[in-house]
Amino acid sequence: MSAPTAHPGLEELPEYSPSISGLIPRTEHIVSISHKDQKWASLYMLSFAKSSSSLPMLLQGFEMPCRVELDLAKPTEIQKVTATVEASLQSAEWFGEAFAPIDDETEASGKMFYTKEHVLWDSSSGQTASSLQGHHSWSFNVGLPTQVSLPDKPSDLFPTPPAFTEPSIPVNIDYRIRIKIKQGWMGGKSFLLGRFGYLPLDVADPPSPLRTLVYQEGVGNLLGPDADPEGWLVLPSVTTTGTLFSVRTAEIKATLAIAKPLTYSRNTPIPLVLTLESDDTQALDVVSQPSMIHLHLARTVCYTHKPIDTAHHTNGPVTAAYFWPETPPGLDGVPSYGASGDSPTKRILRGEVLVHPILKPSFTFHRLIVQYQLDFFSFEGPGFVPTNPSSSVNESGSTPLISQPIKVVACHSPGVLARSFAPPGSPDLSTLVKVAEPDRIHILY
Repeated sequence: MSAPTAHPGLEELPEYSPSISGLIPRTEHIVSISHKDQKWASLYMLSFAKSSSSLPMLLQGFEMPCRVELDLAKPTEIQKVTATVEASLQSAEWFGEAFAPIDDETEASGKMFYTKEHVLWDSSSGQTASSLQGHHSWSFNVGLPTQVSLPDKPSDLFPTPPAFTEPSIPVNIDYRIRIKIKQGWMGGKSFLLGRFGYLPLDVADPPSPLRTLVYQEGVGNLLGPDADPEGWLVLPSVTTTGTLFSVRTAEIKATLAIAKPLTYSRNTPIPLVLTLESDDTQALDVVSQPSMIHLHLARTVCYTHKPIDTAHHTNGPVTAAYFWPETPPGLDGVPSYGASGDSPTKRILRGEVLVHPILKPSFTFHRLIVQYQLDFFSFEGPGFVPTNPSSSVNESGSTPLISQPIKVVACHSPGVLARSFAPPGSPDLSTLVKVAEPDRIHILY
């Protein structure tokens, strides 16, 4: 039997805009079973995936055209052919719930939250012959509702979640099409199994009018919090101390501003402004270097047997931010203070962190939560060591100085395509991935 991989890499998730989704070309996926090297039963799925080697992808609000084909070399008794669409939440046995490997012949394990059967062929109706030969084809469409519930709590509705299957995390949300071919009066059965992904098309909220204008015109720079207060969330300042060149203690006051609204689509940069203040100008020069600033986009996966509001969060870095001086140095390499609020005791830095296209959207489904936050840690690097190691990015289990929740969605705001404002020579934000498997899962009983 040949089939697309059941555990796709995150990079197989495509990017979408709700205004153009209907124009995205479809890709055909084929799952077949053979007898003596001859394919006799095949499932065809026409999806939004990037390639036929990727998991088939169904988008919210769309249907996935499918068909089943039989090629029978000789008369064969076929009693019934059905296509059942199944969706389930599965977790490992040590979570206290059923979990078992799924093969072609088993029902979906775990908590089933959606099922729909299509009867493609039924000889018992008396209108068709039960013996088939040659080529036969039946078409059907696969769609999903926008809200679903689990069987034990049918009144608790959740937005239909994205497919979620990652090798390092023993919880998954599985979507599949199960084709059952019942042969002969003895009840022999053959199965085809086609897994597919599902992506909710939540849309990012529009940015401020001034930032929208810059994005749409494609010229100029983003205005900062002072000039565009509607477009920024300015967080309370934090103060961190450290040892400068192993000689003296320096104190740095940091104020972080994050572009609003705090909902971002995948493959877009999040604009940042970081203001640093200190009476120690040498310390300012040291900590304002890009390598000294540690701000990460982090993802948390939480699965709990208690109510959602009692779940605790853990930090797993995904991508790192990059910062640069708002006031570039002059030809002599000396900053020209005063042009943008900089002074000998103050530095203003612009920055960006990428919402990487590999990321799944934020969602809550039953007691499975995937969420994101921006974590800002102490300055650390050559010449400056933080006094409090608990806020060090290099310490296991460290606590960030600032942690701001954000929401990741699939689609950018209509008519607004965010772009990077990093200066020439800046690193490619997509390469600033911290770890290959960024999540830590928190289990709360």
